[in-house]
Amino acid sequence: MKKIISFLIIFLILTAVTIIPYWTGIETERQLDYFNQRFYPANHLKLLESTFQRGWLHSTALSTFETREKIQENTKKPRFIFVHEIDHGFVPIQPIVINTRLHTLEPDAPLSETTNKAVLLKAHTTVQTNGDSLSTLKVPALAFKDNRANLQWQNIQENIFVKENSTIQAEIDSPQIQIDTDQGKIVIQGITFNADLEINADLENHKKVMQGVGRLSITEVRLTAQEIPPIQIEEIKLIGDSKIINDYLTIKLKTDLQQIQIDTDHYGQSYGDIEIHHWHMPTLNQIKKTWEEIRHQDFSPSQQANVAKFRLMPLALTFLNKSPELALTNLNVKTPQGELRGGLQIKMKPLKGGIFAFLNPSSFINALNAQLELHIPQSLLDILIEDENIDNTIRQRLKTWKEKGILKRNDAGYYDSQIQLSEGILQVNGEQKPIATILF
Repeated sequence: MKKIISFLIIFLILTAVTIIPYWTGIETERQLDYFNQRFYPANHLKLLESTFQRGWLHSTALSTFETREKIQENTKKPRFIFVHEIDHGFVPIQPIVINTRLHTLEPDAPLSETTNKAVLLKAHTTVQTNGDSLSTLKVPALAFKDNRANLQWQNIQENIFVKENSTIQAEIDSPQIQIDTDQGKIVIQGITFNADLEINADLENHKKVMQGVGRLSITEVRLTAQEIPPIQIEEIKLIGDSKIINDYLTIKLKTDLQQIQIDTDHYGQSYGDIEIHHWHMPTLNQIKKTWEEIRHQDFSPSQQANVAKFRLMPLALTFLNKSPELALTNLNVKTPQGELRGGLQIKMKPLKGGIFAFLNPSSFINALNAQLELHIPQSLLDILIEDENIDNTIRQRLKTWKEKGILKRNDAGYYDSQIQLSEGILQVNGEQKPIATILF
């Protein structure tokens, strides 16, 4: 009897050792197929071929894809290949380990030659039995050029931790990113981004909603262009918080810049808050989807503009009729002439007249509720009016506001303005004025 029991135990162990890796390989293939169905369409890529070679303890998957747009005229669409090396042995004794590489795919080149070339991306992922996963992605220093820009970056590293398919923690670091165009150059140094996100199920609409907090820190940004003086910004910090409740998006973004230099002029700490409320996500997603469909059609620029107007205007009307709100609050910029302070709040009410409201400016004015507050040093206002590097329309508008008393001088040497528009009625510094007062 003991021999029979011992034999059964050994048989069960051997069966588990045999079946578990095989079953894990089948499940891994199923998950990879699900990934392919979601990843490539969502990123506007075309999957050309996908193969999966399943083994008992180790499997290899290859996915070949191409972009939907050419990088340069008179060239073929670039092709790439993902190589996934998957160790799926003795779960749950050890986690599943996936090593992924991304290569460019040269036309007519043997696969072995392609996969021996330098990688564009490396990823190392471990997946625990409870669904937790940790991925480390590394992108080596590379340069990318198309008809419009030359993009260069130094090493980029990203860590992503997914816990029980409900929370995501991500961190991205890069020493430098540089973009060169015909118009100028921008260099971004010391980039760190981290995010804490939650994935909540929207049972009513059968989808998942992602929301949470993100933080971006940049050591320095340098911008040089042909028609503007050089700009340098130091110690940029952004903190954003997003929530989606009942299909409506709310975002609060806090900004903080330690120092700004424009040519030889230095500006101290600047900060402000940007908020959006009641933005209808289904409509925004439909606008994005429609625009992507138009952008990937073989239209001329004029045809693309006409098609975009025809298809996006009804969606824009739907979005505006959902009463979206936008606010810029606590704006404070320290300048050599003193502190510039201000704020702006905009809220839309449903437009009357349907799609024809776009042809009737008074419909917009009656549906728009807006408040603007401005507190600007006199010497800074004079500089803005006289500086020829500033857009002439802005200069003339500030000059007109000063002459008409919309910007009102106080005893402290500052100009103040409080403008409110509601139900088609304009109030400027407490006095009712015609709408044309601030437009002309």
